[in-house]
Amino acid sequence: MDAEVAPTTYKIIRILIIAFVAVIAYPYIPGSLSSAFKGISIFLGVLFSLGSSSAIANLIAGISLTYTRSFQEGDVIKVGESMGVVLERKLNVTR
Repeated sequence: MDAEVAPTTYKIIRILIIAFVAVIAYPYIPGSLSSAFKGISIFLGVLFSLGSSSAIANLIAGISLTYTRSFQEGDVIKVGESMGVVLERKLNVTR
């Protein structure tokens, strides 16, 4: 694996493992079978899914830019009328 995508891959795999563990552990949480707990869980899920659609889209765009290696640090780029030098790349931000 290329050294520049290894940290991003590590973060993605870590988040997927934590999500998998949370799904597996859900039935063992005390009170998780009550209707109130289920209602709150559904409400928070809908709230999260509606509120984070643009954030998820930006995250996926950042991942695609990282893995396609579109920009390298030190590249000179032009966006609209502005020109600049790429200083660093992260999942959500290219400075």
